[in-house]
Amino acid sequence: MSFIINKLETSGNGEAMLQEGIQENVLLAICPYSFMVSKRFLRSYLPWIAAHTAKSHIFLGDYWERHNLIAQGSNRRQASDKMMKKGRSIKKTIHSVLSEFDLTEHFKFIDLFEDSKTEDYQEILKQIILYSENSKLFMTDMESLASTFMFRRLPQMYGDYDVLSHLVNYIFEEIAFYLCWNLRGWKVEVYPGPDLDILKKIFAGAYENFPVQMDKRVHISVEKI
Repeated sequence: MSFIINKLETSGNGEAMLQEGIQENVLLAICPYSFMVSKRFLRSYLPWIAAHTAKSHIFLGDYWERHNLIAQGSNRRQASDKMMKKGRSIKKTIHSVLSEFDLTEHFKFIDLFEDSKTEDYQEILKQIILYSENSKLFMTDMESLASTFMFRRLPQMYGDYDVLSHLVNYIFEEIAFYLCWNLRGWKVEVYPGPDLDILKKIFAGAYENFPVQMDKRVHISVEKI
């Protein structure tokens, strides 16, 4: 298994950066409910990323996924416990692959649950939620993205407003994390899929007086071949 760059979904000078070897810290997301958690995929993907980057921050979206379980009827404690358990299992697999290829020094793990307690993240989350209460355009885009997500992941619940609200909270957290990491200096991300349209709009200045500004943001979309 190898990988190529999806030029249509890659922003900025991401293609050139990857080909030359990215010297900046790179964000690498792993989706817990996808092909990305298979050991076969990780054994190809992580060494390939390491060969094209100087240093990477890797995170698993287990903490975010609790919103999907809550939307399906789990209480908050059950949802958190289930995702944490699943996350520990996936992280064990990731660590075994990193050890196998002697890459443990190349990748630094970000724990979403622990990072959610930081002051900078909490402040950004509060700011964008407050902004959404006063920006019809931003909130409309948030709900549109949540509806698309619901149709893809929870089609049996499509149109349920309570479910939509949980998924909007999911997206609030995801956006807040990416903005927070960007301000920390982690401005390049690699992912086997497209960027979030709402993050592209924030960077492009589509939302007037948005509380967080990014001076640089590069999304590199890759495809397995």
